[in-house]
Amino acid sequence: MIIHLDKAGSLIRFKDCLASTLAEPTVQGVFILACEANQLPEDKLNELLRKVRVPVIGGIFPEIFHQQTRLDRGFIMLGLPQAPEVSLIPNVSNPKTNLRQHLHSHSLPKGAARTMIVLVDGQATRISSLMEALYCRFGLQTNFLGAGAGSQHSGLQGCLFSKEGMLSDHAILASLAIPSHIHVSPRTQKLQGPFPITLGDPNTIQLLSHKPAFEHYRHILAAATGQTVNRQNFSEIARFYPFGLNRSEGKRIVREPLLVRDDGAIVCRGGMEGEHFVDILSFSPQESSPLEAQTTLSHPTNIDSTCLLLTSVAHAQHMADAFTRMLRSQQQLHPSFIGALTLGEIGNQGGTHLEYHSHTTVTGLLDA
Repeated sequence: MIIHLDKAGSLIRFKDCLASTLAEPTVQGVFILACEANQLPEDKLNELLRKVRVPVIGGIFPEIFHQQTRLDRGFIMLGLPQAPEVSLIPNVSNPKTNLRQHLHSHSLPKGAARTMIVLVDGQATRISSLMEALYCRFGLQTNFLGAGAGSQHSGLQGCLFSKEGMLSDHAILASLAIPSHIHVSPRTQKLQGPFPITLGDPNTIQLLSHKPAFEHYRHILAAATGQTVNRQNFSEIARFYPFGLNRSEGKRIVREPLLVRDDGAIVCRGGMEGEHFVDILSFSPQESSPLEAQTTLSHPTNIDSTCLLLTSVAHAQHMADAFTRMLRSQQQLHPSFIGALTLGEIGNQGGTHLEYHSHTTVTGLLDA
């Protein structure tokens, strides 16, 4: 696939980079990864995007990377060799939005090689419901690869790129008839638990072990780690000690604590509908590349495959210099290597239930 990189992040460079990508004769779609620090005017982006002749998908993220270079400003444009089947799902957070009905009209390409790129506003509150609806609609018919876009500090007016312009509280589905190899690599381990929970709403833990969630959470961390957690430093510390939802076969889904409400409830990123117990997790010391560690993930026959790596901001902060070493090892394996630090990760190779992950690394090889 064609990759164009810009490190400046200005509007004129966005326009030039987009024009260069579209000028490539093989490009039938554009996939954009952009940094939130660019702060480009949305009205100007909308004008440019609505004039593009091919499908456009993409997202704004805290950081992006090209090979071993991390960028907090700039963008990457990936020229897709075929036009994806694109569907937009609006108002993801609205309980009245019938997600399954919106998915009904989305069609998969013919053939055995199918990959769906799923991008969603990472601040939306019904992402878990979207994952369930996607899995019920498509099941094992396609591989899924994607992420939650947006800023970890504040909501962006529009964090998703489309031909309709910049979008918020949306999900974008883009299906391609290309083979893919996808691996989901957890980055956490159990610290304490399980603890019974009472939910105030799908994203909020009201009670932890039948006690106000924040007070009990901070006591658990103080005893287990020696760290003092208060309302002022909560978001900085809690991101390294998320909640774990246990699944079958020893698998675990992670939910990142975001903030403490006035009533002491803890609001998390990602839903927890139907959950009754959680573990409290910490980061595992593993530093190896997810592709090096996963021997069952075969290398594609196409040496020009593009590697897309999606992982959490907290994971990169925890690994520090080791994260750069991981990027370097990925580049050695796959010269066409791009990725982003995300608000959440989506990945599934058709063999397990589709989930919206956090504190996880999802690696996808797109063989096109």
